[in-house]
Amino acid sequence: MNGSRLKHLRKEKNVKIDDIINYCNISMSYYYQLERGEKRLNEDVLNLLADYFKVSTDYILGRTDEPNISVLKDNDLPYKLQGKVDAIHIVDEVLEKGISKETIEEILQFIDKLKKK
Repeated sequence: MNGSRLKHLRKEKNVKIDDIINYCNISMSYYYQLERGEKRLNEDVLNLLADYFKVSTDYILGRTDEPNISVLKDNDLPYKLQGKVDAIHIVDEVLEKGISKETIEEILQFIDKLKKK
């Protein structure tokens, strides 16, 4: 693993080490050792860091220079899948905004009504 990736992500996202180590439940010394490339990541910490920074594990490990989880662009997908990718993006936005389950159900019912027209 290239520890400079972690340092770059931390600085790019402007986050405090305390926030990272609390999220991952690791010590500060262990995190610094990761950034310096002195320690190897275990799978659990790797996944937590990827979740925290919202990047792929391959990006953290230096296997790719593409930080996003999906390196495919929507227009690279077959036509039938493009709509599904759009739906996934919408679901992600809904979840991030904390919209209630009831509101989501109302939206889905409204969509069903539109389909029937």
